[in-house]
Amino acid sequence: MLELRDVHAGYGEPSTAPVLSGFDLTLAPGERRGLFGVSGAGKTTVVRLLTFRLTPRSGSYLLDGEPVRGTEWDVPAGLRRRVGLVLQSPRAAADPRMRLRRAVTEPLRTLPRGLRPDARETERRLAAALELAQFPAELLDRLPEEVSEGQLARAMLARAVMAGPSYLVCDEPTASLDSATARAIWDGLAALADGGVGVLVVSHHEAELAEWADDVVRLG
Repeated sequence: MLELRDVHAGYGEPSTAPVLSGFDLTLAPGERRGLFGVSGAGKTTVVRLLTFRLTPRSGSYLLDGEPVRGTEWDVPAGLRRRVGLVLQSPRAAADPRMRLRRAVTEPLRTLPRGLRPDARETERRLAAALELAQFPAELLDRLPEEVSEGQLARAMLARAVMAGPSYLVCDEPTASLDSATARAIWDGLAALADGGVGVLVVSHHEAELAEWADDVVRLG
């Protein structure tokens, strides 16, 4: 279970008004949960908290019962690996100099040496991730600039699931996509949840969340 309990969080000096006050959120394995809010309601702050880029001023973040403390590399690798992230902009997520095969499989190379899969297992995981994201394998040798926005979004979804996270946080994952690609992303996220991954989608499109999610949390 991923949990934020009575979290107060914000930016700047502690005396500045918090963005979140007494905020609670849970995400269970296999759950589809939406987080809705208008601009400025604190959606980005929640994403930053859950992906280890911001710490609460007070309250707690628990990941499968373990307290999360610190940010970024201060958080133990075993905890960091449990939470994946899909960004709103696939262009921002992709290294423009890295071909997509390397980009999609890169999370496996960041695993501790003893946990890195061999070549056969890497190819098996890659094939499964590409199938889930509906990304054509024949495009893997291209650079990000050589594929469309929708194709790159699918590649970045495949990348996000390569290392097998227990939870996936998605920040406006379909905001800039055409309807067909958006449908593919929603379907891929649903398949992940069906496979036991807890999926949180953050969006300002409440109707889309209501259609896809088991439950929608509203900010503001």
